[in-house]
Amino acid sequence: MLLEMTIDDKIDEFKKHLPLLDETALVRKFITSGDCYVVNQDKYLDLKTMVADHFDIHPNEVLIVGSGKLGFSISENLAKSKPRYRHFSESSDIDVAIISQGLFDRIWKDLYNYIEDKNYWQKQHEFTTYHFTGWMRPDMLPNSPRFDFTQTIWWDFFNNLTSSQQFGDYKIRGGLYRNWHFLERYQVKCVRQCKIELK
Repeated sequence: MLLEMTIDDKIDEFKKHLPLLDETALVRKFITSGDCYVVNQDKYLDLKTMVADHFDIHPNEVLIVGSGKLGFSISENLAKSKPRYRHFSESSDIDVAIISQGLFDRIWKDLYNYIEDKNYWQKQHEFTTYHFTGWMRPDMLPNSPRFDFTQTIWWDFFNNLTSSQQFGDYKIRGGLYRNWHFLERYQVKCVRQCKIELK
């Protein structure tokens, strides 16, 4: 019988592959495929299906990423005293990535119409920086009754998913990518930093 790997075992396994694989291969091996740390296979499928049904997309367009996927974080935030390789913990979030060109473009179209109607959007400049990289950050969408996607369709859904505690006592948050290229390029940035540190 195989023993379950500890988080430190998982970190060692990841570090062992850092010099052996290129950045994209590392992303595909450890982040966009394989088992998920925070939930078992059945729960993972349940989560993917619930998100997919809500946004009218396919479950394969939904992934858990970040420390919830790996069991540890490969990103670093020194300003917030969050070192690389910190373990997934009770205070961690489950980060859900949605990869859907159809959904991305539908919201993009609605945003364009919102701007054309001369509506106020406080975080428009910050949003466009991420939008250029193929990532739609929901916390930067217009927070207005005239743009109901932000609160009603996005935040209410993820807050209710969190409150249900079906996937543990963790906050569940989501981000939207236009396609796999942009998701992988975002993840590659963190992997590249891990490679540089190793040297």
